Amino acid sequence: MPLTVPQQISIGALCALYTSNELESGTRHGGVIDPKLPHLIYAVNQGLKWLYELDTTDSDLVPIGNYLISICRQQFRAQGVLALNNGGTVAPITPNNPPPNDIDFIVSSTSLIPTGDTEIYLDGTGGPDLRGYDIDFFRGSQVQYTTPQQGGAAYYSWNNVTGLLRLLPTVGGQALVDEPMRISPKTGGGATVVPTQEYPIVITSADFEADGVTYLNSLIVGDQLFLLANNVPNPALFAPTDFVYVSGGIEIILSAFNANVFDYTIVINKIN
Repeated sequence: MPLTVPQQISIGALCALYTSNELESGTRHGGVIDPKLPHLIYAVNQGLKWLYELDTTDSDLVPIGNYLISICRQQFRAQGVLALNNGGTVAPITPNNPPPNDIDFIVSSTSLIPTGDTEIYLDGTGGPDLRGYDIDFFRGSQVQYTTPQQGGAAYYSWNNVTGLLRLLPTVGGQALVDEPMRISPKTGGGATVVPTQEYPIVITSADFEADGVTYLNSLIVGDQLFLLANNVPNPALFAPTDFVYVSGGIEIILSAFNANVFDYTIVINKIN
């Protein structure tokens, strides 16, 4: 008997938790897990739940529900749990997102801060994203100061909005080969909180730019996204086949897509 949409939603919620726990514990129930899979399951599940609550007869529920079940690694385990609970439903569970840990490394030509370099952006583009946190910075076993030192000794500067860490002075502060370093994130102490986007986002045709295909929102920049849309051949939209990331947002590249002509409702969710 085919699964109902509420059953699919419950299975998706459990599978997001199971897969997240597999990654956290290091236990694999067959095969290698993509680290983004728990977030993808969660995103698709949230979109399916939103659409079902909006219209229980929507024709897009079938392909979205089928896709959700296809990516659930532990579908049958989840079905067994639900059967023991008389088919009850469970609330979607957000996958674990642990806080930043200390970053320890030995300076080399391939380390986080390579030999001879004096700065790095810790904004998620080439390493961890520490924006919004204060940090303690260690060279060797010595905590470093953020003010110039007598005799030209090394110190550093940290911008918790842009994520720029600079080793100072510019001449003499360079990272030295085989030098132990530690970056220790911490909250409080006046740390600037970087604005973040809450997901899911629900947008309509009115939210697109004048070109009818571009949606701009600076808070989604850098996030890996999954979209669910109505009035398109396949409601599940992925980059780069259905949309692409552009400066400040996304651009839908589906043939005949035009928010100036058609009425769309699109759910945007974050995968990673």
